[in-house]
Formats: sequence, C-alpha cells, structure tokens
Amino acid sequence: MDKKEEHKWIKQLIQGDEKAFEALYHFYFPKLSQFVFRYVHSTGLAEDMVHNVFFTLWKNRENINPQKSLRPYLYQGVRNQAMKHHEKIKEDMLEDHQLATVMNKEGAMPDEFSEDSGLKEKVVEAVEQLPNRGRQVYLLHREDGLTYKEIAQVLDISIKTVETHMGRSLAFLREYLSDFLVVLSIICPIAGTLI
Repeated sequence: MDKKEEHKWIKQLIQGDEKAFEALYHFYFPKLSQFVFRYVHSTGLAEDMVHNVFFTLWKNRENINPQKSLRPYLYQGVRNQAMKHHEKIKEDMLEDHQLATVMNKEGAMPDEFSEDSGLKEKVVEAVEQLPNRGRQVYLLHREDGLTYKEIAQVLDISIKTVETHMGRSLAFLREYLSDFLVVLSIICPIAGTLI
C-alpha cells in the first residue's frame, strides 16, 4: 500500500467507512503481529494487542490526522501495549517470586526462527547479540520496513539516534558474520539481505 492509497483509506476511515477500516486492518495486521511478537513471544497475545490497537483506532477515528501515515501510530500503539504487558509481568514476578521461570520464557526464541538451518540460525544469533535498542532499530527498519523517521517516532528517540544505532548494528553484524557473508550471499540470498 503506497502513501496515496493509505491516505485515501484514512480519509474514508475518518468518515466511518468500515471497508476502509478493514483494508487498513488486513494490510497492517500481519506486520504488527510479527512486530509485537518479538516482545511478547506469544502469537495469541500479539494478535490480541493488535486487535486492541485497531479497536482504539476505530473508536478515535474522528481525531486522526488525514495527512499523516498511520504506520508510526500503529507500531507505537502495539509497542506500548507490549511494554504494559512486561510491566505487569514484572509485578507478577515480584509477587510470585518466579523471576527465574519468567526470565527463561522471556529469552525463548519465536518458533519461526528456531529452524535448524545453519546460516539462518547464525544470522538470527548475530541479531540477538545486538544491544537491545540497536536490535529494535535494526528489526523495525529491515523486517518491518519503517523509515528512520518512523522508527524515531515509535521508539521516541531522535532520527540521529536511529542512524547511530543502525550504523553500529550494521558494523557489528558485518564483523560478526564476516566469515559467512560470501556463503550467505550465494546460498541464502534472503538472509544475505539482512546485512
């Protein structure tokens, strides 16, 4: 969906057009679910969070600025829900004294990345080695397709900070995967585009 088409749907959404809402929902739902899954490691929970954000979008549709893209708003919305979820988990951990159990669950890799695939595993391993904020910036840009400006809005940081994190992440990945870059580009071109 290009910007022109999105603006058309947004204008119709503001007027209460359910078809426009459905079009935006179907376009963004898979991307947002995949994005928030990285925070909560649960498909069901991720989908619930995306549903909640779209429910809020529909409820507040008259307040939407038709000149702006919905993408940063939607990503920020599901990220905020994930952060609230993590705060709740922290509270539960303190109450139930189950810190070790929860931390093990938090560290689990999503099923889609657990294939025994050698090269893909190495790339995922490299991305996991990135500092938290650098990893967020990298994945938002490379996997979710957000611009630096949109990432800055979603993470509430400056564009310059996004550029710095992205530069450091790419430098780290190139060094970490230096022995595999040639193999990646020949055998696994999709993985090679991650860098």
